[in-house]
Amino acid sequence: MANWGYKPDNGPPKWHQNYPVANGCRQSPINIVTSTAESTEFPPLLWKYTQTADLTVLNTGSSWKVDLPAEGSSLTGGALQGEYKAWQMHAHWGSCAGKGSEHTVDGAEYDAEFHIVHYNTKYGAPGEAADKPDGLAVLGIFIKVGAAHPEFEKLVAALKQVKGKDRKSTRLNSSHLCNL
Repeated sequence: MANWGYKPDNGPPKWHQNYPVANGCRQSPINIVTSTAESTEFPPLLWKYTQTADLTVLNTGSSWKVDLPAEGSSLTGGALQGEYKAWQMHAHWGSCAGKGSEHTVDGAEYDAEFHIVHYNTKYGAPGEAADKPDGLAVLGIFIKVGAAHPEFEKLVAALKQVKGKDRKSTRLNSSHLCNL
């Protein structure tokens, strides 16, 4: 059982107690304060994903997860040093509107937050990279409930097949990810 979560006794303010890297400038979650955000010139963030059929969607009991093929994927640029490969994607959400994202903007939460997790290729494998300060790069996308997105709806359809913990479905392919 994970010793972190979102309750008062194990929520974000306490994460650094068991995971020191979650403190200071590498903390998570963060609140992006737009009035004090610094404008820094970085090269564009570039990403590439391969199209693969039959990705497996797994219900983890607290979320869902899709392992992604590293081969042919790439995340570079921005503030990143080196190349990162795709590892997995998952999401965080709440039980009511406006209460689901990990991160906030000017204190405002979103309905959900979608994450695509990448690992630094200099470490060779996700497991080797996960505990390094520069080991992972996560693309986070805030989600608000509203008009349907045709490619996201394909993921939602796959999720309907995994309603119980440890249930799996292969009704998704990575071309959906390429079109989000």
